[in-house]
Amino acid sequence: MNGGIALHFLDSVVTDVFGPNPFRGPFAFGHECVATVRAVGDDVRTVSVGDQVIVPWAISCGRCFPCENGLTARCTRSGNTMFSAYGFGSAMGPWGGAVSDQLLVPFADAMLVPVPTGLEPISIASASDNIPDGYRTVAPHLRRWPGAPVLIVGGAARSIGLYAAGVAVAMGSSQVDYMDHDRERLKIAENSAQTRSKCPRLPAGLPRTLR
Repeated sequence: MNGGIALHFLDSVVTDVFGPNPFRGPFAFGHECVATVRAVGDDVRTVSVGDQVIVPWAISCGRCFPCENGLTARCTRSGNTMFSAYGFGSAMGPWGGAVSDQLLVPFADAMLVPVPTGLEPISIASASDNIPDGYRTVAPHLRRWPGAPVLIVGGAARSIGLYAAGVAVAMGSSQVDYMDHDRERLKIAENSAQTRSKCPRLPAGLPRTLR
């Protein structure tokens, strides 16, 4: 993060919000995870000891105005930092990181999502961050215009575009075009039914449209 700020790869707003050295170590890493519940507080109602759960990256109460309107990263009850989250040190609160033996979830009923029966946890490791990002990129529009064609341009957000393509296919888009310069991501996109992937930087002689 600090390297990205210094090289101007990240927006300078990061330092405006969190200070000149926002992610000073050492601190516990881990922004998102799937976990097993080891203990629950007296007021917890939705999960039990032994449950496998998706743990969101943002600390959110589920009841304040931002949370009730889908802005869980801006929860007003999660602390006095601009954002409250796992894995970024004191700049985002005293919550620790997911790469730990144990992790405290302060609003368990609002935050934890039980893993559906039959799913391997590793298959949904990004369900608390990147998968929802891909979903919200296309799902609201396809609900408004069912069957609409979708164009997805992959790039720096490596997995989010692929998740968006998968969601678009699953929601019945009439045509999903995926464009990227990375061959590995193009192959992954190609495996999605009804998805066409395009690579504008392929050398001459190679196919530009994959079905």
